[in-house]
Amino acid sequence: MGKHNALGSSDRAGIDSKLNRLRAMRNSEASTESEQESDMSRGQNEYNPLNDEETHVIVHKGTERPFTGEYTDWKAEGTFICRRCNAPLYRSDDKFDSRCGWPSFDDELPESVSRHTDADGRRTEIVCKNCDGHL
Repeated sequence: MGKHNALGSSDRAGIDSKLNRLRAMRNSEASTESEQESDMSRGQNEYNPLNDEETHVIVHKGTERPFTGEYTDWKAEGTFICRRCNAPLYRSDDKFDSRCGWPSFDDELPESVSRHTDADGRRTEIVCKNCDGHL
């Protein structure tokens, strides 16, 4: 007679239990990944639509030509918000004329922006803390 393994009912129950735990873990991981992807795409869909020039500057971190932006000489009172996500960024009281060709501010609203050193190590990039849009 050939050899065969006979599993007792307690052995079989233990294996079934392990298999069920592994399946649950795999389903949970897949669900978590799916939720994360959904959150990312949901966030992208909630942003304001941008034209090509805005996309170049805000998303791809490009630079508009100096002295061409509508807010360079803007003097109205109020709050400057992110074009991409509408997060409040700066108060008009904190805007000053730096004569560099781009809007300049002495201060930002609390927790509204992040600063990163550019690849050249000499400049500081400022981005919206909410959507990471280049300002």
